[in-house]
Amino acid sequence: NVEVTLMLLLLLLLLLLLLLLLLLLLLLPLLLASCSGEDLSPEKQACVQALLEGTVLCNDSALTTDKSSGTTLYTPNGAPTEVALITAALKAGINNDALKKATPRLASVPFESEHKFMATVHAVGPVTAGGGQRRVIFVKGAPDRLMPLCCSQLEDDELE
Repeated sequence: NVEVTLMLLLLLLLLLLLLLLLLLLLLLPLLLASCSGEDLSPEKQACVQALLEGTVLCNDSALTTDKSSGTTLYTPNGAPTEVALITAALKAGINNDALKKATPRLASVPFESEHKFMATVHAVGPVTAGGGQRRVIFVKGAPDRLMPLCCSQLEDDELE
């Protein structure tokens, strides 16, 4: 049955994404230190920070906390891969609520299986005299769909 095959392929894709996110969470401390064990340069730390901020802003899931019992109880709401991205940002010290308030979402393209990516547009920086703000777009999704859209990459703190 074609529907069963498609469901199995989708489940395999989700499992692969979960494994990749788990790997990211396990390797996050390594991302924050160089191979020699020294801290990353401020420029590289800024790159990792920007990447994690993008994973929070281009995300429709949530991780709520409840401290009423004396211990912190985390409750995921949404797709497990999306919640894992939020968790990685929290572990890196990003205040997700403050970030979302400071960088409001203006528009979005929701994830759909036919195009395999999600995109969000956000207002950043101060409001200009004309009343506008600079805008930034964050995109995440399947590498086979996103890589052909790229015309440059960041390598060793240089845009190539």
